[in-house]
Amino acid sequence: MRIGSEYIIHENLCQGETGRRKDLASFSWFCEQGKTGGNFSLFYLLHTVSCQRFPPAKLPYKARIFSLHFGIYSRKICRLSFRYLLLNDKNCQIMLKKISPVALTACPGYDKQVLLQALDRVLKTLELPTNLHSSEVLLKPNLISAKAGPLACTEGTLILAVASWFIDQGARVGIGDSPAFGTAASVLKNLNLLDELAQLGVQIRPFQQGVRVELPGGGQAVLARAALECDLLVNMPRVKAHVQARLTMAVKNYFGCLVGLRKAWWHMAYGGNTPCKEKRFFDRLIRIPAALPSSLNIIDGIVAMHRNGPINGAPYPLSVLAASTNAVAADRALHAILRVDPQDSPVMTACQRANLDGASFSQLSFPLASPEDLQVDDFQIPGTLNPVRFNPFRFLKSSIRRVFMNNDRLLEKIDHK
Repeated sequence: MRIGSEYIIHENLCQGETGRRKDLASFSWFCEQGKTGGNFSLFYLLHTVSCQRFPPAKLPYKARIFSLHFGIYSRKICRLSFRYLLLNDKNCQIMLKKISPVALTACPGYDKQVLLQALDRVLKTLELPTNLHSSEVLLKPNLISAKAGPLACTEGTLILAVASWFIDQGARVGIGDSPAFGTAASVLKNLNLLDELAQLGVQIRPFQQGVRVELPGGGQAVLARAALECDLLVNMPRVKAHVQARLTMAVKNYFGCLVGLRKAWWHMAYGGNTPCKEKRFFDRLIRIPAALPSSLNIIDGIVAMHRNGPINGAPYPLSVLAASTNAVAADRALHAILRVDPQDSPVMTACQRANLDGASFSQLSFPLASPEDLQVDDFQIPGTLNPVRFNPFRFLKSSIRRVFMNNDRLLEKIDHK
């Protein structure tokens, strides 16, 4: 059974406390309150059934729902096949919180068949946000730079496996990114992926043309047109330690949807200390995913990078593949696996400060493995962080270097020499 959005009750209900993630007995108790102490005018008990939390064998086919109005008692029968709980009662305080499924599975290596089986497990567990047949799917891996070897980027065999999986579902697949230096094509060439991607029919979508969009919560960003116009954006980061952010995964990888020199400019303009949220780097960065189309996050945690990322770190055999339609939830689950306190992560701290869905562990569900099944205790992250803000000299140097590296023809001439 696919698991989509679920909802839980997590505050006080009349004369009792349901707690969090209680079973169907909590709802039966809730209904029974209509007989004694409630002043319900109308309510409906509607809930999405999860094969993880409520096994079908243990569920009754129908649930009783009561209505009380001017002392008249009536009983109604409703199917337990809905998604929400609507309650109108002046004595009851109810908060509905959206639950984000995160599919986690052990994956010991990058063997093609092992990868395809792991991808099939996690992706068929989730409810994807779009019909894949004939849809435009854009893969957005981390192609930051291949100069220090492939570990800085999303693993090439995983990129090929994901492309193959979506092609098998009938999708048209492209790939794009805005690397720190060079172009997506030049990095893919250094990773020896161009020929195999071409054989699969995967087209490279340059992140060169940008569209200025409003960010939810304030501010603007110039995002790649290719990322904005696809039907499904598949975000594919590698789990990495980071000298400026301590730990980066799905949310940070969307930063690569900024066009050209604007990433360096964001570091320069928003990397300083300021009380204004709109001008703080990480508070601004976490708004990017909501400005993009429907997204799926597939996190490469098979071999992670620790100690000193995002380019020059050391390999760490984490052996985890994760997927979720919620980037924040996916990152929060990986924090639990790595035993990294969210308060030590500037990205996750910003997500929690903004009350984004998935930033709290209580908002996650795990249809496959749980974080406890996959936890490690020796993944190393930087203790002292480097400044986020680039000084003007570094910004100028980075800009000149990027202009030079973005000239693919010039790079080819240098390579031939």
